[in-house]
Amino acid sequence: MKAIYLLILLGVLTGCGKINFVSGAQVTNYTSGGDQFVQLAVDLNAAGLVLPTLSIPIPDLKNPSLDYGSISINPSALGITVNISVVANLPTLGSSDTLPNGTALPVSNYDPSSMLSLTLAGSNSEAYIEFNQAKKEALFGTAIAISEFNIGVPVDLFVPFTLPNGISGVAGVFTGTQTGQSGFAFFADVSPVLTSLATVVALNEKMEARPSNLSQTILSGPMRFETVTPSTNNMIKLNKMLDHLRNNRTPLHVN
Repeated sequence: MKAIYLLILLGVLTGCGKINFVSGAQVTNYTSGGDQFVQLAVDLNAAGLVLPTLSIPIPDLKNPSLDYGSISINPSALGITVNISVVANLPTLGSSDTLPNGTALPVSNYDPSSMLSLTLAGSNSEAYIEFNQAKKEALFGTAIAISEFNIGVPVDLFVPFTLPNGISGVAGVFTGTQTGQSGFAFFADVSPVLTSLATVVALNEKMEARPSNLSQTILSGPMRFETVTPSTNNMIKLNKMLDHLRNNRTPLHVN
């Protein structure tokens, strides 16, 4: 029964229970201007949803002219690019590890003291970046606020994935009660790429300088990507909303 329910949930995301919202992903690194960058490129199966094409900077809130990276979107792909040479020096500043609708991230057993959540320029969308030297793990994520994703109640629907190339993560949709609280989100484990970076030793030294209030119990295992399912009534509302957007080929807008 549970397996059938999960197939229905996948159908809400894709319009078909036989395919996934994420069809592929690649993690790469490169150097530019002496800084190390990590780029996560995600192949999306939007299943009829008309996603916009744009690139949104991840800004320094104290100095908007400085970017930490960017989030790019087009109808078939999502990209997260992060300057880890800069981000590794940032304090977490008490980041709020929640989705824009105020609910918990669909990720568990990560280090909250290492998590950065950064509001994207000119929007209600968020970027999430975690580097944890002790666990030797890294997490990239983003929550893109979409104006048309609104059913009037807080709902989360997330399904984990593991791709043939070993990249694992979770993707889904979220809704809230106010403008800017609804959209889609994606999180992925990008830990393997860190071992190939020329600056990994310096990165680890910077991360060791960050305070951590985590217990050893929490640090003892890897991060986990969670299945999050709504009630049957809310799932029906969510499916109806997504079907309407698909069937009418409604252009989606980031807010």
